[in-house]
Amino acid sequence: MAERERYQPKHSGGKKKGPSRAVRRAVSVILALLLIAAVVVVAVKVIHKGGGKSEKTTKAPEKTTEEVTLGPNDVAAEAKVLSTGDVIIHKMLLDASQDWSGDKSYDFNKHFRAVKDEISAADYSVVNLEVTLGEAPYKTYPTFKSPDSVAEAMKNAGFKCFVMANNHCYDNSFEGLKRTVSVVDALGVDHTGTRNDLAQKKYVIADVNGIKIGIVNYAEETVSSTGRKALNGILLSAEANDYVNSWYTTTTLVNEMKQNIEDMKADGAEAIILYIHWGVEYSFTPSTAQKDIAQKMCDLGVDVIIGGHPHVIQPAATLTSATDPDHHTFVVYSVGNLLSNQRTAFMGNACPTGHTEDGIFVYTTFTRYGDNRVELSHVDYSPLWVNRYGEDNSFVYEITNVSDTSGVKQNADAAAKSKERTDKLVAEGFKEYNEKYGSSNN
Repeated sequence: MAERERYQPKHSGGKKKGPSRAVRRAVSVILALLLIAAVVVVAVKVIHKGGGKSEKTTKAPEKTTEEVTLGPNDVAAEAKVLSTGDVIIHKMLLDASQDWSGDKSYDFNKHFRAVKDEISAADYSVVNLEVTLGEAPYKTYPTFKSPDSVAEAMKNAGFKCFVMANNHCYDNSFEGLKRTVSVVDALGVDHTGTRNDLAQKKYVIADVNGIKIGIVNYAEETVSSTGRKALNGILLSAEANDYVNSWYTTTTLVNEMKQNIEDMKADGAEAIILYIHWGVEYSFTPSTAQKDIAQKMCDLGVDVIIGGHPHVIQPAATLTSATDPDHHTFVVYSVGNLLSNQRTAFMGNACPTGHTEDGIFVYTTFTRYGDNRVELSHVDYSPLWVNRYGEDNSFVYEITNVSDTSGVKQNADAAAKSKERTDKLVAEGFKEYNEKYGSSNN
C-alpha cells in the first residue's frame, strides 16, 4: 500500500478523470440547440419591432414608368428665340477689322465679344447678313462684298440662323449671291431668304427644344419690271429670279406667304416668324404700307414679324387677326442695325439723331402647354449700342448691351442716351403684349 500511495496525485493541479465522451457530446448538442433557440427569439423580436429587414423589405423597389400628367396650362417646353438686325460692313469697319501688323487678314470677332454670351444663351438666334461674301478686292457702300470671316464671326458669336433676303444680297451678281449661300452652308448655319439651289426650301423649320418654328425671310424689291426683280437698283438676271424671296406688290407677298405657311405647317411648324426687309430708311415710324402688310400677315396666321432695312429702330405693336379674333401677332417694325459704321458723325442730315448707332435683341418665347398647344407666351428686349473706341492702334465697334451703362468703356453717357432712345420707341409695345397675352394671362 505504501509503495502504491507514492503514485497518487498530491495536489489539485494534477489531471483528473473527466466525464465520458458520450456525456460531453450530449452536452454540446444541448448547448447548440439552446443557442439556436436564442438567436431565433431575438430575430423574431427585432422583426416585430420593425428594426430588421424581412424578405419583403430587402427587395429593391420596382421602377415605374408612369408619366406625369400635365394640366392644360402647365408648361411642357419653352423655346426662346433671339432676333436682331443688320450686319453691314462699311469701309471704316472693314479697315478696323484688318490685321495691319500681320498677314492683313480680317477678323471681326472682337466686335461681338461683349454680347457673345448673351447670344449663345438663347435657344435659337437669328441675324440679318446684309452683305455678299466674296474674294478680295472687297467692296463697301453702295454695293457690298465682304470677307468670309464676317460670317465666321457671326457664327462664333452664337448666331444659328442668317436671314439673307435684303436689298444688298445681289450686290455681287448672281454668282456672288450663290457663293454667299455656299459659305453659310459650309459653316453649318441655317439660312433663309436666298438659295443657291432651287431644291432648297424657301424657309427653315427650326426644332427648338422640341418646338418646331417656321422661319421665313422676304425683301421688298426696289424696281418693278415684267418678270424681273431688282434689288438696290440692280436688275436680277432672269435665271436669278427664283433664288431670292422678294416681292413688289402686296398681292405677290400674300400669295407666296399663303403657300409658305401651308408648306411650313405640312413640315411640322407650330409657330411662324417672318423676317421682312421693308420700310423707309431712317424713319422712326412704320409706313402705311408696312402696317397694311403686317395686318395681312397676321390674318394669315404669322405669330411674329421682325422688320429690318430702315437702319433705325421702329416701334413694337400687337395685331389681332381680322379672320380669327383669338390670333394675335407681335411685330417689331424695325430692329435697326446690329453692326455698322453708321455713326452719327458720318450720317449728316440723313440721320443726325444717333438712332443709326442703336440696335436691339428681341426675345420671343414660345411655350408648349400641357394640352400640346404652342403659343407666344412672352416678349422682351435688350437695348444695344455700337460703342466705337480705340484699341491696339485700331478701332473696336463693340456691340454693347446698354441695359446697364455703368460699365461701358469711355462712352457711358452716349450709351445711356442710346438706351433712352430705344426704350422710348419700343418699351410700350412689349409691355402691351405681355399684359394682354403673356403667360400670366393664359
